[in-house]
Amino acid sequence: MGLNLQEANHVLHLSRWWNPAVEDQATCRAYRTGQKKNVYVYYFVAEHTFEKNLHDRLEIKRTARKNLFDLSYTQNIPETDILKEMTKKLDPEINYEIPSLDEIDAIKSDNKSQQGKDFEAIIRNIFEKKGYIVKNPKDRGVDFIFRDKNDKQIAAQVKHVHGGKDYGDRNKLMSFPEVLKSYSRDYNIDRAMFITNGTYKDCHQAELKRMGEEHNIEWIDRSTLGKLIDELRGL
Repeated sequence: MGLNLQEANHVLHLSRWWNPAVEDQATCRAYRTGQKKNVYVYYFVAEHTFEKNLHDRLEIKRTARKNLFDLSYTQNIPETDILKEMTKKLDPEINYEIPSLDEIDAIKSDNKSQQGKDFEAIIRNIFEKKGYIVKNPKDRGVDFIFRDKNDKQIAAQVKHVHGGKDYGDRNKLMSFPEVLKSYSRDYNIDRAMFITNGTYKDCHQAELKRMGEEHNIEWIDRSTLGKLIDELRGL
């Protein structure tokens, strides 16, 4: 059962969500059937801040959703045209997709799965901009298959750490080589990447080095990821 607040006509969003549908649902507690007054919605945004970057990204998501549902599926519109329609109102001169490392560190959601998906979307955009072709395999522990310009295939697992702290799940790290084996039937994997915005603990370094050499795994931490981001952002 939803909460109806038609007596209110001012909605203030003091804290932003990564999912615009959550914000819109909150707004619609006042802006709904039975409301007789104009409804005013306020967001607190300052230029050149993380909140401004997040605000722009939320507007992109809203625009994409609106453009998608404005299309007429009765006209048998090709999928490629739908994708163009979804993004045509975005400013091509603004690089919305690549946030700074600090902004990535700040990603947080009550839903851990959504938090991971937001980070995965950023990693996908980073590698697409680096010229890789990106595929989403059946998720058995690998999030992406990257194909480079030499047609080499790279299996990648992506893990977000709020605040950019140590990534401490030793079981995930140590089991990664076994995860890669499960993909050998479907993909010709040449090498692998384990990507995090955090750091790898000192106590894991020796084992990671050994596994990297034995299984051709590149362990990408916040230092390497930060360099990729700065290069794409022209810093």
